[in-house]
Amino acid sequence: MASDPAQPDVLPAVPLTATATPAPGLTVSISGLAAVNGVANGVGEVSGPALAFTVTAVNTGTASVSLASTVVGVTYGSALTPADELTSASTSLPVDVAAGATVSGSYVFTIPADQRDQVQISVDYQAGVPVVVFAGTTP
Repeated sequence: MASDPAQPDVLPAVPLTATATPAPGLTVSISGLAAVNGVANGVGEVSGPALAFTVTAVNTGTASVSLASTVVGVTYGSALTPADELTSASTSLPVDVAAGATVSGSYVFTIPADQRDQVQISVDYQAGVPVVVFAGTTP
């Protein structure tokens, strides 16, 4: 059976402490995982228990890499329930990473405190490139 062309390819999940390579010359990693009390300041946001973390992208190539379409997502629990991002508390990755440079973005997603034993953080940096997934237990 052919895969659904409307769905992106997803690389096998790696531990939350690992570094993943979505494309040659570009690596991404997760750091600073912390349980926080998420404060809603944006339209439609809801305060509550949340997970804060940093996504770091490193460009080891010789040309700038666009991160403009990068999407970071979080799911939790055995049902892979999508977590809600507190965008007012998050700072996205910049639009590009220069050759030889490192950039980062900070993210806050609401996740019930009792459902953090199966968390997946996905980084989809560009259409047509497989999505990297980090998985594990979080604070």
